[in-house]
Amino acid sequence: MTKTTLAVTAVLAAMAAAQTAEAAPCLIVTLTGTQSGPPAFNGLAGAGTLVRYGDDSNNCGTVKMQFDAGRGTNMRLSQIGVAPGQLNAIFFTHMHTDHTEGFADIIQLRWHFSPLSQSSTLSVVPMLNPRSDTRSAAASS
Repeated sequence: MTKTTLAVTAVLAAMAAAQTAEAAPCLIVTLTGTQSGPPAFNGLAGAGTLVRYGDDSNNCGTVKMQFDAGRGTNMRLSQIGVAPGQLNAIFFTHMHTDHTEGFADIIQLRWHFSPLSQSSTLSVVPMLNPRSDTRSAAASS
């Protein structure tokens, strides 16, 4: 290695160390609902998980992704201080109602409470392979 390469490597390493020292990265996973199946039971919210990623400087809030949006998802999100307009993406593991029932509420509240200029873009990612849901495939045959 040349002296220039070593110097550049040392500077980059020092910059990376300084950035790490300023704000540590973080990942927070929150269950927003654990109820499965159609019947509501004792106030439990339908299936859902919020994943937040960022660093200490932004309270781990750079990216907010919701996995599934069962009944009561908005209520649970509001309890932890996350507005529907702050979500960056919603992923669906499969398209049963106990995993999708709260989606319409999220969309409605984003439109109602978050003007387009204040809302982040919401990416909606459905399941990758609809045929992988064996109960739906069996019911349709």
